[in-house]
Amino acid sequence: MSALDRPTDVALILGASARLTRFITVDDLGQWWIREPLHRRFVDTSAEKYLIGLHCPHCAGFHASLLVIASYALARVFRLLPVWRVVAGALAVNYVTAHASSHLDWEDDKMEEGSS
Repeated sequence: MSALDRPTDVALILGASARLTRFITVDDLGQWWIREPLHRRFVDTSAEKYLIGLHCPHCAGFHASLLVIASYALARVFRLLPVWRVVAGALAVNYVTAHASSHLDWEDDKMEEGSS
């Protein structure tokens, strides 16, 4: 048996990892649910310096990728790959559409700023 059941699973792993990385490092919900609670918990401790990694896409992305790959492996073991593919696909599609939308709407936003 190969490491991946389908070649498209690689794309789902990449897309889900990219979306989770953005969630942790940039998104408001990531700020509220992850970065702020950890900051409150570890401020003024020796672990505080590690919180900088929550803003680093390379640092957070590595750990997000590990979680996605681990979830894929667990889904294979428990025969839940169809469910995993739906969740990973939703994350990947959201990442692509959000970026496409922001780039497509960039000119509209720029024009609106000039008209106000």
